[in-house]
Amino acid sequence: MFKKIRNLIGIGEHAKLATLSNYLAVHKGRHFLELSKRNTISLQDITKWHTFDFNYETRLWSKSSHKQPNCDALQGRLIPDVLGLQVAIDSYECDISAIQGFTCSKSNLSEFDSIDKMIITNRPSMVAECTNEVLRRHLQWPEIRIINQVDSSDSLVLHAWDGRLFLSNNGGSHHFAAARYIAGKLDEKVTIQGRLKINYICPDTISDFNDKYASVAINLPYEFRREFITLVLNCGIQPLTSNIPCSSLLSIEFGDKAKTRRGTILLLPKDEPIAVKVHSILVDAGLVDFGLYISDLIDKQNKYADEFGFKFG
Repeated sequence: MFKKIRNLIGIGEHAKLATLSNYLAVHKGRHFLELSKRNTISLQDITKWHTFDFNYETRLWSKSSHKQPNCDALQGRLIPDVLGLQVAIDSYECDISAIQGFTCSKSNLSEFDSIDKMIITNRPSMVAECTNEVLRRHLQWPEIRIINQVDSSDSLVLHAWDGRLFLSNNGGSHHFAAARYIAGKLDEKVTIQGRLKINYICPDTISDFNDKYASVAINLPYEFRREFITLVLNCGIQPLTSNIPCSSLLSIEFGDKAKTRRGTILLLPKDEPIAVKVHSILVDAGLVDFGLYISDLIDKQNKYADEFGFKFG
């Protein structure tokens, strides 16, 4: 690590960057944030990257005459737009087997990675008999509004980078799950038709963001935030911080334990020459390169777009 630092910088900068590197070697556990993906059947467990607005709750840090750094609300816009958009298709058709999860249920959707597992585990009696008559009764359940109501409030939702269709429902999850399971056992096709909302990340916005900033995903708990930010400021760069959209998909490791909480994106303006060097140290210490992470989501989004026959951005 130190050899790499010496190759990157001069002696004047070496000590300050080495101090940051040493701090991370000892205290990485304080700041590591895993942007993991849990494939649960809960729509709420998908991080809403399309709503991420770097112009909201973003803070600019600077040195002060006191021991603690200054933290000011960002003046002006960091990038022109939020990371993504939502488009809608008024009428979209798919087979019931294509639905991979729900918005709400009496069951804890976050405990399951498939709808079949949920219904078999929590309501086994509903799928004990797999016949066309039982299938018909489940499909006629009035709370399955997308089937049984004209102009239903229920809809389909796709997060383009995730690639799974969800039913945004107000009830009926167990009867829908039972019908889906039985239809699969009987090899019966059941058409679901409704409004499809597609959330996607804008490639041009991400390209603009990555051109301007080097970034990492980081955990910045209050008790360690100012100590870490001071070390970054001492390297000769003013960082910015922005909160990640709330989601249960952000897990933070503390030794052999894991907790879930909201994370932060640390942004380093690339117009400051030291930015790339500081970013390299942060990534080498194990922090997630956010620019690379979000670009990977764009690649996944493009793959799923081809599968669905859509085009995003």
